[in-house]
Amino acid sequence: MKIKHKILICISIFILFSIITAGIVSATDVHVYPEDSIQDAVKNASSGDTIIVSPGTYAENIEVNKSVTIKSKSGNPNDTIIRAANPGNHIFHVTASNVAILGFTITGAFEEPENRYFPDAGFSVSTFNETTGKDEVVYSSEGQWALIPKNWAGIYVDNTDNNIINNNIFLGNNRGILLNSSSNNLLENNTAIDNDGAISIWDFSNFNIVRNNNISADEKYRMDKYGISLKESDGNEVYNNNLLRLGITLLQSDANKLVNNTINPGGIGITLIESNKNELSLNSISTSSTGIFLRENSSFNKLTDNTISDNFMGIELQTYSNNNTISKNTLNNNEDIYYSDDSNNNEISENNIDYGKYLKRAYDKYVIGVYRGYIVLISISVFGIIYLFFFMFRK
Repeated sequence: MKIKHKILICISIFILFSIITAGIVSATDVHVYPEDSIQDAVKNASSGDTIIVSPGTYAENIEVNKSVTIKSKSGNPNDTIIRAANPGNHIFHVTASNVAILGFTITGAFEEPENRYFPDAGFSVSTFNETTGKDEVVYSSEGQWALIPKNWAGIYVDNTDNNIINNNIFLGNNRGILLNSSSNNLLENNTAIDNDGAISIWDFSNFNIVRNNNISADEKYRMDKYGISLKESDGNEVYNNNLLRLGITLLQSDANKLVNNTINPGGIGITLIESNKNELSLNSISTSSTGIFLRENSSFNKLTDNTISDNFMGIELQTYSNNNTISKNTLNNNEDIYYSDDSNNNEISENNIDYGKYLKRAYDKYVIGVYRGYIVLISISVFGIIYLFFFMFRK
Protein backbone atom coordinates (compact mmCIF):
# COMPACT_ATOMS: atom_id res chain seq x y z
CA MET A 1 0.00 0.00 0.00
CA LYS A 2 2.87 2.37 0.85
CA ILE A 3 4.47 1.70 -2.55
CA LYS A 4 1.20 2.46 -4.37
CA HIS A 5 0.83 5.62 -2.33
CA LYS A 6 4.32 6.76 -3.27
CA ILE A 7 3.67 5.98 -6.92
CA LEU A 8 0.49 8.07 -6.86
CA ILE A 9 2.38 10.97 -5.27
CA CYS A 10 5.11 10.75 -7.95
CA ILE A 11 2.54 10.66 -10.75
CA SER A 12 0.75 13.69 -9.27
CA ILE A 13 4.01 15.66 -9.02
CA PHE A 14 4.89 14.72 -12.60
CA ILE A 15 1.50 15.82 -13.91
CA LEU A 16 1.71 19.12 -11.99
CA PHE A 17 5.25 19.75 -13.26
CA SER A 18 4.16 18.95 -16.82
CA ILE A 19 1.29 21.44 -16.61
CA ILE A 20 3.58 24.19 -15.27
CA THR A 21 6.38 23.61 -17.77
CA ALA A 22 3.91 23.28 -20.64
CA GLY A 23 2.72 26.81 -19.88
CA ILE A 24 6.30 28.06 -19.92
CA VAL A 25 7.38 26.19 -23.04
CA SER A 26 4.27 27.18 -25.00
CA ALA A 27 5.40 30.83 -25.22
CA THR A 28 7.79 30.82 -28.17
CA ASP A 29 9.39 33.30 -30.56
CA VAL A 30 8.16 33.23 -34.15
CA HIS A 31 10.40 34.95 -36.71
CA VAL A 32 9.08 36.71 -39.82
CA TYR A 33 11.26 37.72 -42.78
CA PRO A 34 10.39 39.99 -45.74
CA GLU A 35 9.39 37.05 -47.91
CA ASP A 36 7.03 35.83 -45.16
CA SER A 37 3.58 36.94 -44.03
CA ILE A 38 2.89 38.47 -40.63
CA GLN A 39 -0.71 37.29 -40.94
CA ASP A 40 0.46 33.71 -41.39
CA ALA A 41 2.66 34.05 -38.32
CA VAL A 42 -0.33 35.23 -36.25
CA LYS A 43 -2.45 32.40 -37.63
CA ASN A 44 0.13 29.77 -36.63
CA ALA A 45 1.01 31.33 -33.27
CA SER A 46 -0.42 30.54 -29.86
CA SER A 47 -1.47 33.00 -27.23
CA GLY A 48 1.58 34.24 -25.37
CA ASP A 49 3.92 33.91 -28.37
CA THR A 50 6.15 36.74 -29.59
CA ILE A 51 6.26 37.43 -33.33
CA ILE A 52 9.57 39.08 -34.28
CA VAL A 53 9.53 40.87 -37.64
CA SER A 54 12.81 41.47 -39.49
CA PRO A 55 13.48 44.82 -41.23
CA GLY A 56 11.72 45.26 -44.56
CA THR A 57 8.45 46.46 -46.08
CA TYR A 58 5.34 44.32 -45.69
CA ALA A 59 2.06 44.91 -47.58
CA GLU A 60 -0.64 43.46 -45.33
CA ASN A 61 -3.89 43.93 -43.44
CA ILE A 62 -3.55 41.82 -40.31
CA GLU A 63 -6.23 40.33 -38.09
CA VAL A 64 -4.88 39.88 -34.56
CA ASN A 65 -7.23 37.53 -32.72
CA LYS A 66 -4.74 36.07 -30.24
CA SER A 67 -2.89 37.47 -27.25
CA VAL A 68 0.50 37.87 -28.90
CA THR A 69 3.32 40.38 -29.02
CA ILE A 70 4.23 41.62 -32.50
CA LYS A 71 7.45 43.62 -32.61
CA SER A 72 10.17 44.68 -35.00
CA LYS A 73 13.45 42.87 -34.58
CA SER A 74 15.49 46.06 -34.74
CA GLY A 75 13.21 48.11 -32.50
CA ASN A 76 13.53 50.84 -35.14
CA PRO A 77 10.19 51.71 -36.78
CA ASN A 78 11.97 53.40 -39.69
CA ASP A 79 13.32 50.13 -41.09
CA THR A 80 10.28 47.90 -40.50
CA ILE A 81 7.34 49.21 -42.50
CA ILE A 82 3.84 47.78 -42.76
CA ARG A 83 1.84 49.25 -45.61
CA ALA A 84 -1.86 48.56 -46.18
CA ALA A 85 -2.37 45.97 -48.91
CA ASN A 86 -5.95 47.24 -49.01
CA PRO A 87 -6.17 50.96 -48.11
CA GLY A 88 -9.89 50.53 -47.46
CA ASN A 89 -9.27 48.44 -44.36
CA HIS A 90 -7.43 48.58 -41.04
CA ILE A 91 -3.77 47.57 -41.11
CA PHE A 92 -3.91 45.93 -37.67
CA HIS A 93 -7.39 44.88 -36.52
CA VAL A 94 -7.00 43.79 -32.90
CA THR A 95 -9.84 41.66 -31.51
CA ALA A 96 -7.95 39.96 -28.67
CA SER A 97 -6.85 41.38 -25.34
CA ASN A 98 -3.27 41.48 -24.06
CA VAL A 99 -1.77 42.26 -27.46
CA ALA A 100 1.41 44.35 -27.89
CA ILE A 101 2.43 46.03 -31.16
CA LEU A 102 5.89 47.55 -30.98
CA GLY A 103 8.32 49.30 -33.29
CA PHE A 104 6.73 49.67 -36.78
CA THR A 105 5.96 52.33 -39.33
CA ILE A 106 2.29 51.80 -40.16
CA THR A 107 0.98 53.60 -43.22
CA GLY A 108 -1.59 53.68 -45.99
CA ALA A 109 -4.96 52.94 -44.33
CA PHE A 110 -6.59 55.85 -46.10
CA GLU A 111 -9.58 56.59 -48.31
CA GLU A 112 -11.00 59.96 -49.25
CA PRO A 113 -14.32 60.99 -47.63
CA GLU A 114 -17.43 59.69 -49.32
CA ASN A 115 -19.80 62.25 -50.83
CA ARG A 116 -23.11 60.73 -49.75
CA TYR A 117 -26.65 61.84 -50.58
CA PHE A 118 -29.26 61.98 -47.79
CA PRO A 119 -32.73 62.11 -49.39
CA ASP A 120 -34.53 62.83 -46.12
CA ALA A 121 -32.39 65.84 -45.23
CA GLY A 122 -34.08 68.26 -47.58
CA PHE A 123 -35.50 71.63 -46.65
CA SER A 124 -37.62 74.38 -48.14
CA VAL A 125 -37.75 78.17 -47.89
CA SER A 126 -41.14 79.91 -47.98
CA THR A 127 -42.22 83.52 -48.13
CA PHE A 128 -45.58 85.18 -47.54
CA ASN A 129 -47.30 86.41 -50.70
CA GLU A 130 -49.38 89.49 -49.81
CA THR A 131 -51.40 89.20 -53.02
CA THR A 132 -52.58 85.65 -52.45
CA GLY A 133 -52.37 85.76 -48.65
CA LYS A 134 -50.50 82.43 -48.61
CA ASP A 135 -47.00 81.12 -47.95
CA GLU A 136 -45.25 80.15 -51.17
CA VAL A 137 -42.17 77.97 -51.51
CA VAL A 138 -39.41 79.92 -53.21
CA TYR A 139 -36.69 77.27 -52.80
CA SER A 140 -36.72 73.60 -51.99
CA SER A 141 -34.23 70.79 -51.78
CA GLU A 142 -35.18 67.13 -51.77
CA GLY A 143 -32.02 66.08 -50.00
CA GLN A 144 -28.51 67.02 -48.99
CA TRP A 145 -25.04 65.87 -49.95
CA ALA A 146 -22.48 65.48 -47.19
CA LEU A 147 -18.88 64.33 -46.95
CA ILE A 148 -18.62 61.27 -44.69
CA PRO A 149 -15.06 60.66 -43.45
CA LYS A 150 -13.55 57.20 -43.45
CA ASN A 151 -12.19 55.66 -40.26
CA TRP A 152 -9.63 53.15 -41.53
CA ALA A 153 -6.92 52.92 -38.91
CA GLY A 154 -3.30 51.95 -38.66
CA ILE A 155 -4.25 50.03 -35.51
CA TYR A 156 -7.93 49.44 -34.72
CA VAL A 157 -8.50 48.03 -31.23
CA ASP A 158 -12.00 46.59 -31.22
CA ASN A 159 -13.71 45.80 -27.92
CA THR A 160 -10.57 44.48 -26.20
CA ASP A 161 -8.55 45.47 -23.15
CA ASN A 162 -5.03 45.61 -21.73
CA ASN A 163 -3.18 46.13 -25.01
CA ILE A 164 0.11 48.01 -25.53
CA ILE A 165 0.90 50.18 -28.57
CA ASN A 166 4.41 51.52 -28.22
CA ASN A 167 7.17 53.06 -30.36
CA ASN A 168 5.31 53.10 -33.68
CA ILE A 169 5.11 55.69 -36.46
CA PHE A 170 1.66 56.28 -37.99
CA LEU A 171 1.85 58.01 -41.34
CA GLY A 172 -0.95 59.11 -43.66
CA ASN A 173 -3.88 57.06 -42.31
CA ASN A 174 -7.52 58.06 -41.82
CA ARG A 175 -6.92 57.23 -38.16
CA GLY A 176 -3.57 56.42 -36.60
CA ILE A 177 -4.85 54.53 -33.55
CA LEU A 178 -8.57 53.96 -33.05
CA LEU A 179 -9.94 52.43 -29.85
CA ASN A 180 -13.56 51.30 -29.91
CA SER A 181 -15.12 50.13 -26.64
CA SER A 182 -11.66 49.18 -25.39
CA SER A 183 -10.30 49.95 -21.93
CA ASN A 184 -7.10 49.84 -19.88
CA ASN A 185 -4.83 50.12 -22.90
CA LEU A 186 -1.44 51.84 -22.98
CA LEU A 187 -0.56 54.09 -25.94
CA GLU A 188 2.89 55.57 -25.52
CA ASN A 189 6.00 56.80 -27.33
CA ASN A 190 4.31 56.78 -30.73
CA THR A 191 4.73 59.33 -33.53
CA ALA A 192 1.75 60.26 -35.71
CA ILE A 193 2.30 62.36 -38.83
CA ASP A 194 -0.37 63.69 -41.19
CA ASN A 195 -3.24 61.40 -40.23
CA ASP A 196 -6.81 62.74 -40.33
CA GLY A 197 -7.01 61.71 -36.68
CA ALA A 198 -3.91 60.64 -34.79
CA ILE A 199 -5.35 58.98 -31.66
CA SER A 200 -9.09 58.32 -31.34
CA ILE A 201 -10.58 56.94 -28.11
CA TRP A 202 -14.25 56.36 -28.85
CA ASP A 203 -17.45 54.78 -27.60
CA PHE A 204 -16.96 53.70 -24.00
CA SER A 205 -13.19 53.29 -24.13
CA ASN A 206 -12.31 53.97 -20.50
CA PHE A 207 -9.24 54.16 -18.27
CA ASN A 208 -6.70 54.21 -21.07
CA ILE A 209 -3.30 55.91 -20.77
CA VAL A 210 -2.05 58.09 -23.64
CA ARG A 211 1.41 59.46 -22.92
CA ASN A 212 4.65 60.67 -24.49
CA ASN A 213 3.31 60.70 -28.05
CA ASN A 214 4.41 63.17 -30.77
CA ILE A 215 1.62 64.22 -33.11
CA SER A 216 1.82 66.58 -36.08
CA ALA A 217 0.25 67.60 -39.37
CA ASP A 218 2.37 68.61 -42.32
CA GLU A 219 0.03 71.39 -43.34
CA LYS A 220 -1.60 74.29 -41.57
CA TYR A 221 -4.50 73.65 -39.22
CA ARG A 222 -7.67 72.17 -40.71
CA MET A 223 -11.02 71.77 -38.97
CA ASP A 224 -11.44 68.20 -40.25
CA LYS A 225 -8.23 66.96 -38.63
CA TYR A 226 -7.43 66.45 -34.97
CA GLY A 227 -4.66 65.15 -32.77
CA ILE A 228 -6.30 63.30 -29.86
CA SER A 229 -10.07 62.83 -29.56
CA LEU A 230 -12.18 61.25 -26.85
CA LYS A 231 -15.81 60.44 -27.56
CA GLU A 232 -18.11 59.03 -24.88
CA SER A 233 -15.08 57.77 -22.97
CA ASP A 234 -14.31 58.35 -19.30
CA GLY A 235 -11.44 58.12 -16.84
CA ASN A 236 -8.63 58.32 -19.38
CA GLU A 237 -5.24 59.91 -18.69
CA VAL A 238 -3.66 61.97 -21.47
CA TYR A 239 -0.31 63.44 -20.54
CA ASN A 240 3.14 64.48 -21.77
CA ASN A 241 2.05 64.56 -25.42
CA ASN A 242 3.34 67.06 -28.00
CA LEU A 243 0.91 68.24 -30.69
CA LEU A 244 1.85 70.44 -33.65
CA ARG A 245 -0.98 72.10 -35.63
CA LEU A 246 -3.50 69.74 -34.03
CA GLY A 247 -5.48 69.83 -30.80
CA ILE A 248 -7.31 67.67 -28.24
CA THR A 249 -11.10 67.27 -28.31
CA LEU A 250 -13.43 65.70 -25.74
CA LEU A 251 -17.03 64.95 -26.70
CA GLN A 252 -19.40 63.67 -24.01
CA SER A 253 -16.42 62.40 -22.04
CA ASP A 254 -16.13 62.79 -18.28
CA ALA A 255 -13.54 62.51 -15.50
CA ASN A 256 -10.52 62.47 -17.78
CA LYS A 257 -7.14 63.99 -16.92
CA LEU A 258 -5.22 66.09 -19.46
CA VAL A 259 -1.85 66.95 -17.96
CA ASN A 260 1.37 68.51 -19.25
CA ASN A 261 0.51 68.42 -22.95
CA THR A 262 2.10 70.90 -25.35
CA ILE A 263 -0.01 72.24 -28.24
CA ASN A 264 1.14 74.75 -30.88
CA PRO A 265 0.16 76.14 -33.25
CA GLY A 266 -3.37 75.02 -34.00
CA GLY A 267 -6.97 76.09 -34.42
CA ILE A 268 -8.18 75.31 -30.89
CA GLY A 269 -5.86 73.81 -28.31
CA ILE A 270 -8.26 71.83 -26.10
CA THR A 271 -12.01 71.64 -26.73
CA LEU A 272 -14.60 70.18 -24.33
CA ILE A 273 -18.12 69.56 -25.67
CA GLU A 274 -20.77 68.24 -23.25
CA SER A 275 -17.91 66.99 -21.08
CA ASN A 276 -17.85 67.23 -17.29
CA LYS A 277 -15.57 66.78 -14.29
CA ASN A 278 -12.37 66.71 -16.33
CA GLU A 279 -9.04 67.99 -15.00
CA LEU A 280 -6.82 70.10 -17.27
CA SER A 281 -3.52 71.07 -15.67
CA LEU A 282 0.05 72.04 -16.58
CA ASN A 283 -0.77 72.17 -20.29
CA SER A 284 1.06 74.66 -22.53
CA ILE A 285 -0.96 76.07 -25.44
CA SER A 286 0.24 78.80 -27.78
CA THR A 287 -0.35 80.43 -31.17
CA SER A 288 -3.83 79.00 -31.59
CA SER A 289 -7.16 80.73 -32.15
CA THR A 290 -8.37 79.61 -28.69
CA GLY A 291 -6.35 77.96 -25.95
CA ILE A 292 -9.11 76.11 -24.08
CA PHE A 293 -12.74 76.12 -25.24
CA LEU A 294 -15.59 74.78 -23.07
CA ARG A 295 -18.96 74.61 -24.82
CA GLU A 296 -22.41 73.05 -24.77
CA ASN A 297 -22.95 72.12 -21.14
CA SER A 298 -19.35 71.43 -20.17
CA SER A 299 -19.46 71.84 -16.42
CA PHE A 300 -17.60 71.08 -13.18
CA ASN A 301 -14.24 70.96 -14.96
CA LYS A 302 -11.00 72.14 -13.32
CA LEU A 303 -8.52 74.24 -15.31
CA THR A 304 -5.44 74.85 -13.20
CA ASP A 305 -1.77 75.76 -13.69
CA ASN A 306 -2.01 75.91 -17.48
CA THR A 307 0.17 78.27 -19.55
CA ILE A 308 -1.87 79.80 -22.37
CA SER A 309 -0.13 82.44 -24.44
CA ASP A 310 -0.05 84.16 -27.83
CA ASN A 311 -3.52 82.95 -28.77
CA PHE A 312 -6.36 85.12 -30.01
CA MET A 313 -8.47 83.90 -27.07
CA GLY A 314 -7.09 82.30 -23.93
CA ILE A 315 -10.06 80.53 -22.31
CA GLU A 316 -13.61 80.61 -23.66
CA LEU A 317 -16.82 79.31 -22.08
CA GLN A 318 -20.03 79.09 -24.11
CA THR A 319 -23.52 77.60 -24.00
CA TYR A 320 -24.36 76.69 -20.41
CA SER A 321 -20.84 75.78 -19.32
CA ASN A 322 -21.30 76.24 -15.58
CA ASN A 323 -19.57 75.59 -12.27
CA ASN A 324 -16.07 75.30 -13.69
CA THR A 325 -12.93 76.20 -11.75
CA ILE A 326 -10.34 78.33 -13.56
CA SER A 327 -7.42 79.08 -11.27
CA LYS A 328 -3.66 79.58 -11.11
CA ASN A 329 -3.33 79.73 -14.90
CA THR A 330 -0.89 81.98 -16.72
CA LEU A 331 -2.56 83.82 -19.61
CA ASN A 332 -1.13 86.30 -22.11
CA ASN A 333 -3.35 86.50 -25.17
CA ASN A 334 -5.22 89.08 -27.24
CA GLU A 335 -8.19 88.38 -24.99
CA ASP A 336 -7.65 86.19 -21.98
CA ILE A 337 -11.03 84.94 -20.78
CA TYR A 338 -14.46 85.16 -22.39
CA TYR A 339 -17.71 83.61 -21.23
CA SER A 340 -21.26 83.93 -22.49
CA ASP A 341 -24.29 85.11 -20.55
CA ASP A 342 -25.59 81.56 -20.18
CA SER A 343 -22.37 80.27 -18.55
CA ASN A 344 -22.63 80.91 -14.81
CA ASN A 345 -21.22 80.11 -11.38
CA ASN A 346 -17.68 79.66 -12.67
CA GLU A 347 -14.92 80.26 -10.12
CA ILE A 348 -12.18 82.37 -11.72
CA SER A 349 -9.40 83.10 -9.26
CA GLU A 350 -5.67 83.49 -8.68
CA ASN A 351 -4.75 83.54 -12.36
CA ASN A 352 -1.55 85.18 -13.54
CA ILE A 353 -3.15 87.50 -16.03
CA ASP A 354 -2.64 90.89 -17.60
CA TYR A 355 -5.33 92.74 -15.67
CA GLY A 356 -5.19 95.62 -18.12
CA LYS A 357 -7.18 93.23 -20.28
CA TYR A 358 -10.67 92.14 -19.40
CA LEU A 359 -13.02 89.28 -19.07
CA LYS A 360 -16.02 89.93 -21.20
CA ARG A 361 -19.46 88.62 -21.94
CA ALA A 362 -21.70 89.21 -24.89
CA TYR A 363 -22.99 92.80 -24.67
CA ASP A 364 -20.98 93.47 -21.52
CA LYS A 365 -17.51 94.71 -20.78
CA TYR A 366 -15.95 94.20 -17.40
CA VAL A 367 -13.52 96.40 -15.57
CA ILE A 368 -11.11 94.09 -13.79
CA GLY A 369 -9.19 94.52 -10.61
CA VAL A 370 -7.52 92.15 -8.17
CA TYR A 371 -8.40 91.63 -4.54
CA ARG A 372 -6.44 88.99 -2.58
CA GLY A 373 -5.67 87.21 -5.83
CA TYR A 374 -9.30 87.14 -6.97
CA ILE A 375 -10.71 88.91 -10.00
CA VAL A 376 -13.16 91.69 -9.14
CA LEU A 377 -15.71 92.42 -11.85
CA ILE A 378 -17.82 95.52 -12.34
CA SER A 379 -20.31 94.99 -15.12
CA ILE A 380 -20.96 97.97 -17.36
CA SER A 381 -23.67 97.06 -19.83
CA VAL A 382 -24.40 98.97 -23.00
CA PHE A 383 -27.77 99.98 -21.63
CA GLY A 384 -26.18 101.06 -18.38
CA ILE A 385 -23.80 103.38 -20.20
CA ILE A 386 -26.68 104.97 -22.11
CA TYR A 387 -28.62 105.44 -18.89
CA LEU A 388 -25.65 107.03 -17.09
CA PHE A 389 -24.98 109.35 -20.01
CA PHE A 390 -28.63 110.49 -20.04
CA PHE A 391 -28.72 110.95 -16.24
CA MET A 392 -25.46 112.91 -16.03
CA PHE A 393 -26.17 115.32 -18.87
CA ARG A 394 -29.87 115.95 -18.54
CA LYS A 395 -30.80 119.49 -17.49
